[in-house]
Amino acid sequence: MRSLAAMLAADTHPLITPRVKKYLTANSGFDDAAWRAWQIHWFTTGLQALEQRLAGEPGTGAFCHGDTPTIADICLASIIVVTRIFKIEVPGTPTVMRVMAACEQLDALAAADPRRQVGAPQA
Repeated sequence: MRSLAAMLAADTHPLITPRVKKYLTANSGFDDAAWRAWQIHWFTTGLQALEQRLAGEPGTGAFCHGDTPTIADICLASIIVVTRIFKIEVPGTPTVMRVMAACEQLDALAAADPRRQVGAPQA
């Protein structure tokens, strides 16, 4: 069984890299609407799969693996922040969002939010 960190880092995180968009727009004829639909589909697929894992595993606690943050939580937080920036809502992920809320209570993760960085666009 794959680890949650690997699931997030390998399956979902690559969706946010600019080179993926560049490839799809240059080689697959994606316009902005197709790109957005593609993102929504794959973020939803990835986060709903994560929801199933988190909701079904007895080791899930306040965070992905118990009550102490791990690399899985860092990966999750980075993906959720991006979905918020892109205004993508993923339904059916209450456990994911509960874990994200715990992550947001951590000073280090809150400070790392890209929306808080110098030069970040205002919402």
